[in-house]
Amino acid sequence: MRHSARYLVLIYLSFVTFVLISIGIPVQAAQKHLADDLEVVASQPWKIAYIIKSGEQNNPYWELVKRGAIQAEREFQVQVDIMSPHKERYDVALQVGLIGQLKEQGYDGAIIVPIDSNVLVAPVERLVDSGIPVIIHDTPLHSSKVLTQLSFDNHNAGYSVAGWVVDQLEGKGQVLILEGLQESQNAVERRNGFLAGLAQSEIDVLDMRSAGWLRTAATAQVQEWLKFYPDVDAILAANDAMALGAAEALDLAGQTAGNILVTGVDGSEEALKAIKDQALHASVDQSPLQQARKAVQLMVRHLEQGDTYPSYSVWQQSPLITSDNVGQFLE
Repeated sequence: MRHSARYLVLIYLSFVTFVLISIGIPVQAAQKHLADDLEVVASQPWKIAYIIKSGEQNNPYWELVKRGAIQAEREFQVQVDIMSPHKERYDVALQVGLIGQLKEQGYDGAIIVPIDSNVLVAPVERLVDSGIPVIIHDTPLHSSKVLTQLSFDNHNAGYSVAGWVVDQLEGKGQVLILEGLQESQNAVERRNGFLAGLAQSEIDVLDMRSAGWLRTAATAQVQEWLKFYPDVDAILAANDAMALGAAEALDLAGQTAGNILVTGVDGSEEALKAIKDQALHASVDQSPLQQARKAVQLMVRHLEQGDTYPSYSVWQQSPLITSDNVGQFLE
């Protein structure tokens, strides 16, 4: 499955052009509702469900999301119940079941991180139709019925990481890409960002495979790749968990740190420490704690004041993290 990044990006461009036209929102102008000076404290203890993805236990990204939700519960004086399917793998059916129970459980609002951008449309829209407002967080959902969809710029994250790899490799080399769940729109956007960034070079993409956001699956996939691709210059992973899994596979294969660049997306604490130790080489700060806190605040403002929002709420702060600046993120 060897293709140049320029070839692969042609597929990407037609998709992105369609999306940008259909959204029709000037991104910078549409984000004023995220300003901190608009925040309010609840006048009553609204009951808010926060349904996250599951996956590997103690995933550092989702631990930060939980911390952000708990912080918001305390600051804004509401009840936030964090729920997940409690499985080692991302289980769509169990997440659908959790959503289906919210009405009878008396929730005033719900914040949902969909595992699947398509399958979750019907249960979420049924919940909205029953009178419970919904905010989508992290992974886009193909629905126009929700209050807003809050996520950071996944395409830009992939693009910036790929651009850094291009610079490090001086525009030439061979790379592999670890994708997230192919049913998740954020995985699609990060992959397309990778391809767009690599297209500015003569770098070849040897292969692209999904490891489903999972560290162990990424380790297994990279071990398999190393049997077939002896000359690899970089591995671009769509999240930090997969990047850490890739680094583990390289270590098990006896690869010297730095021979193959490994990059992730999230800016998790473990990834930051790995960048400092040169086991990983770059990531993007996704600010999961701050995003979760803001998602709860948007729901509080809607419940308190009836505030409405643009269809898409794009988190603008997503700096690239490398060994040059990792110290400031570890402080």
